[in-house]
Amino acid sequence: MKRGDMIIAYITVFATAVSLIFFAYRYFGEQQNGLAAQITQNSKVLYVLPLSENEREVRIGGYKDFNVIRTKDGGVSVISSDCPGHDCIKAGAVSVYGSTLICLPHRLLIKIICEGDENKGKYREIDDVSW
Repeated sequence: MKRGDMIIAYITVFATAVSLIFFAYRYFGEQQNGLAAQITQNSKVLYVLPLSENEREVRIGGYKDFNVIRTKDGGVSVISSDCPGHDCIKAGAVSVYGSTLICLPHRLLIKIICEGDENKGKYREIDDVSW
């Protein structure tokens, strides 16, 4: 290799390393603030539960049409529901930023967000993949 080829190779490796460090900091740095489960029903935010707290259970609904949601070990799951099919229970626990649990019959949406995101508007609604 000639000297010019080596310089171009070093610049390429350096630029790649800087890019990886930037994106790793951007991705993992956001999660350092702490994750929370945003519980929404009929487009209204009912609860924002920090996932860093100890185990907690919340009952949504009344005697009929209810869901019981549990936060445990840094994740959130639906542990009981009277909806047909119980797809929300079968989905298990979610703990990754941006993950969702949905119960369509009860119009319930549980989304994992960074704490404080509920007041930031549409900025966080951008998906990782765009076409």
